[in-house]
Amino acid sequence: MSIATKEVLNYREAIQYGFNLIKEDKILSTNKIKSRAASIGGQQSRFPLSAGDSTQRPTRCRDLYPPQDATDIERLMGNLEAFINDESLSDCDPLIKMAIIHHQFESIHPFFDGNGRTGRIINILYLVINGLLDLPILYLSRFITRNKTDYYRLIQSIRDNAPDNHREWEAWVLFMLTGIEETAHETIHLVEGIGRLMQEFKTRLKPIFGKQYRHELLNNLFFHPYTKNRLPGSRPFHPAQNRYQVLRSHCRGRSTAKSQDLARKLLYQHPACRPFSSTTPPIFRSSPPADR
Repeated sequence: MSIATKEVLNYREAIQYGFNLIKEDKILSTNKIKSRAASIGGQQSRFPLSAGDSTQRPTRCRDLYPPQDATDIERLMGNLEAFINDESLSDCDPLIKMAIIHHQFESIHPFFDGNGRTGRIINILYLVINGLLDLPILYLSRFITRNKTDYYRLIQSIRDNAPDNHREWEAWVLFMLTGIEETAHETIHLVEGIGRLMQEFKTRLKPIFGKQYRHELLNNLFFHPYTKNRLPGSRPFHPAQNRYQVLRSHCRGRSTAKSQDLARKLLYQHPACRPFSSTTPPIFRSSPPADR
């Protein structure tokens, strides 16, 4: 499994983790943001513990100059938490407010690592909290990657031109709204494409497995971009002695191990992952998160 693939899978797991945290009380607290960030960056996804610890933070991140003092970071994140959750502080449309939240979080840049990914997941969770998304499936990473220069320029221009920066704020909000619109269209296209692929593979797998076919197999082929003979906590989908040959011959599986014996235990990429191959249109290609 490639590093890029692992990053995408970790990103997906982190989004699901955050979604589970907020779906009950609809509150996105600083502690929840810290917890979600830790699921991506481990010990590096934490606030500086003291002013001295802050010196380990980079003084510059691309064109951004985040605050360095640990007390300032805690204060600013507390202010942002209140803005996210207290509707009385702003009557902005949730999409506009999401753009403001994202700018503020990336300007604070509170963690040693994982700020970009955390910021984009906060976008998704905020839209879920406000009822604009039922599921966390609107990923702005691709749009930001395609427009990375404008992204950093617009973030910094708001800071450079404060306090007379209403034009810069307008440009930033329009940039983010464009990203949401483009990503929404791409996501609809992607979801529809996955649905067609699932139906296609259901038609192909049923005659292959006969009475031993189970819908769980199809679901796991699409939920896990890589699959193996026995997933954790499950029983084999097919007798162990021939499932390897079945997936290899009928799903055009490709061994990631040099040894065929070892390959039986390791992972096989299957054609359900065609949406993530380099031969398909850009919308169906997988890419690692845009920035750290």
